[in-house]
Amino acid sequence: MRVGSILFLLLFPLTGCVSYRVTNPPRTATEQLLISSAADRAADQLHVMLPRGTRIFVDAHNFTAANGDDAKYAAAAIEDRFLLQGLAIMPDPKQADVIVALRSGALSINAHKILIGIPALPLPIPFSGTVVQTPEVAFFSWDSQKGIAKFAATSYGARDGSLRSSTGSVIGLAKYNKKIILFIFSSTRNSMEPPAVNRLVQ
Repeated sequence: MRVGSILFLLLFPLTGCVSYRVTNPPRTATEQLLISSAADRAADQLHVMLPRGTRIFVDAHNFTAANGDDAKYAAAAIEDRFLLQGLAIMPDPKQADVIVALRSGALSINAHKILIGIPALPLPIPFSGTVVQTPEVAFFSWDSQKGIAKFAATSYGARDGSLRSSTGSVIGLAKYNKKIILFIFSSTRNSMEPPAVNRLVQ
């Protein structure tokens, strides 16, 4: 009995030492997938109408987005499309026959939400400096998000600066919709990009 009491006194302070870590990135995977899927679909429509084998330099200095990583992904998706069209991408404009200047008109998300119920609320934990979110209680909830990408490309001669082609603007869309009724009945529909399939130059 005495040994048990001693063990209890020794181990009791350790019961308050359990810790846990919850990752909470600034952007959700759904948001990233919506933007990247919209970018992929816009890139697939971008045809520069240049002969196969043309050596190009891709000028992306006007290709921007609110998030720099989104712009980098979209530019890489467009370069992938150009390679599939049989073009050769040069790392230096001096090595290229044609400069392809990219521009973006949109690369973001439109989001709308309707909630009938109690929203998730931040709940500070005393003396810990951390904040947790209370769960959302929804009698009815409708969450709609749409990823939108608008791209264009203008091609001109690397030596003479004359116009070679202009794609005009192309638009790619990706959607995500989720409904919740009476806390537990939910349905989700989305048109985000399916798993990638390897494609070869034809």
